[in-house]
Amino acid sequence: MMKIVCLGWGSLIWKPGELKCSSEWQADGPALPIEYARVSRDGRITLVIVEGGPTSPVLWSPLVVDSLDDAVKMLAAREHTDDLGRIGRWSPVGKGDYPGLDVIAAWATERRIDGVVWTALPPGLKDSRGTKPALQDLIAHINGLTVEQRGSAAEYVEKTPKQIATAYRSALEGVLELAAQPVSVSFQADIGVPGDQLSNDNNPAESPDAFLDDLARTLPDQEDTDADLARILAVHILKASPAKGAVDAAFAEIAKLAVARAAVRDEGANE
Repeated sequence: MMKIVCLGWGSLIWKPGELKCSSEWQADGPALPIEYARVSRDGRITLVIVEGGPTSPVLWSPLVVDSLDDAVKMLAAREHTDDLGRIGRWSPVGKGDYPGLDVIAAWATERRIDGVVWTALPPGLKDSRGTKPALQDLIAHINGLTVEQRGSAAEYVEKTPKQIATAYRSALEGVLELAAQPVSVSFQADIGVPGDQLSNDNNPAESPDAFLDDLARTLPDQEDTDADLARILAVHILKASPAKGAVDAAFAEIAKLAVARAAVRDEGANE
């Protein structure tokens, strides 16, 4: 019987659907440039292969099929597509033009695998397929999602295996966690602000606005506290009744901060 396997890195792992795997997913797949770079029909930002990015070892599992053609059709059914061109495939005698194909071929040949299939969707926003979106565009997309859509987007990122360490993942995790969880004002143990400044049990003597202004000045001065993030939280979030759009404003500021810091790190690495 032919040994045909499927590669996976996203929802295939926890939601295989029509995909018939003969064993659990294995973690030692080929190292491919995977990124959160495609906006799906339901609003989630999903993982696809993007040439030129950092690589992560993907997962793989043997399939219960008799031929590579059967494997392609099975994965297409799971992906709800009639376009078999959206399913990448490799065999020792076949040829193709897919990102990462050389790496997949070397990995499969070493393991004496007869055929490999994977989802080969292009990156992009809904109106610009084929182009890798910038991080700030993806964050703007998240901020425009409904509560239900945002929950689905968060679930996808959260359930992605930890070994899929992409360039965008930490930033997207931060934005989605901020969206899903209200920020509490009772975190003095983490940032070293005196308890009487933040405690819900001790009302500050000054007005709420004055208290907020004082907090914006005080937080960045605390040892081991990220001054920029502390300032954003104090200005935009830490109010009993924040103004409309305050959370979105904080997200936007944090996104700018993340991009700016990434640029600084890249410049330092190239020196």
